[in-house]
Amino acid sequence: MQELESYLEKNFKGFDITDSFIDYLQTLHIELEDGHYQLDEYEETNPLYFNAVYTSAKQILHDLIGDQDELFFVFQTIKERDHRFKRVSLIDKFTNDRVLSSKLKFSKINRDNNEIHQIYISCKKSDLKIEYLIRAICNQDFPNLEPRLKRYYGRAPEIFIINKTTDCILHFYDDRGCFILTRSDEKFEQYKDKYKKMILEE
Repeated sequence: MQELESYLEKNFKGFDITDSFIDYLQTLHIELEDGHYQLDEYEETNPLYFNAVYTSAKQILHDLIGDQDELFFVFQTIKERDHRFKRVSLIDKFTNDRVLSSKLKFSKINRDNNEIHQIYISCKKSDLKIEYLIRAICNQDFPNLEPRLKRYYGRAPEIFIINKTTDCILHFYDDRGCFILTRSDEKFEQYKDKYKKMILEE
């Protein structure tokens, strides 16, 4: 059993990282910005909106992840089975230490007619380019903004930051929001209160 799979099985039994977060009981769905729109009156990307999104995302990340916390940084992409998949150093651009690329771990999950590829490393927050990472995720649907996540087989990859120290999973899916999943009832209530004005009701 892979290290990531083993960790999830032990600490989040019944949760499938390749599936929806919404059905897991201790999940918060957070909206990053509701005071502005993505586009301005001229149908151009709105800098007020995106700067607010970047600020909210960075604050949440720093709230949930301490400097000494042990993490999994997970890069997940899907491909059709009849396409070739080239394993390249996909994580390099998001990390401060290129030595980490030599420690990449891979897993593959067959799902319907697709293969889900997970590429991950163990690291700390200081190993990640936080500003670049947040912007790349939030800019992914806007071709005029940089940096952006590169699409593979027509899909943007999904990125998860798993805090092994506090047993918390953070998933920013795009500029609209993120999911916070935690194993601890106490942490769940703490985050629920902290982000109560940002929680999206399902």
